[in-house]
Amino acid sequence: LLQNSNRRYIDPSGFVKALGLDTGQQQVRTASGLGSPHPHSSSS
Repeated sequence: LLQNSNRRYIDPSGFVKALGLDTGQQQVRTASGLGSPHPHSSSS
């Protein structure tokens, strides 16, 4: 229950990042937008 609550409490970005999907999407977004070679640029 605690784990479930914690997961829902945190931002959706963190949840997706944990799955490793945000990394791919973020990379495409960054490359298409800024074109920066840093996929983890928006890791902050």
